[in-house]
Amino acid sequence: MSYGRTMRSDETAVAGFFEDLPVLLIVLAGVSALVLSGVTASERLAEMENLAELESLAGRFVVTMAVSLNMDPSVEHASISSVRSLNISRCACDALDTESWSAAIVLLRPHVIWLRTESRTVVEPTTSTGYSSMLLNVVMDDGIVGVVEVKALVWK
Repeated sequence: MSYGRTMRSDETAVAGFFEDLPVLLIVLAGVSALVLSGVTASERLAEMENLAELESLAGRFVVTMAVSLNMDPSVEHASISSVRSLNISRCACDALDTESWSAAIVLLRPHVIWLRTESRTVVEPTTSTGYSSMLLNVVMDDGIVGVVEVKALVWK
């Protein structure tokens, strides 16, 4: 009683290990392509999350500066003198941790004048930065209302 096939005595159907090599190479190429695309996608996702975090920190920094300018709710607009005397470093300490930053306050109306700039660089600027800005009304020394832009750049 024979349950299996009988072996041939000639060499017409010799296969062996080398017959499976092309299939193995195709499978390895497919697996490599899947792994590589997964790694690339996860790196892009991590970079996007890092950028979103830096944008959020820059936004929080700008809001902290704007709130510091307008501490009294009974006053409609901050004065230009309060803008000039704003402690930007203190606002950065309240909003940021160890990130490097650069902030500027620019008068846009009635004239374009750079009022304040300040920065703290712990790490040289990289490609991962977050930016935010806000326009605020201010009362000028002569009583007219001007517009200032408060902007911040944050990086790790």
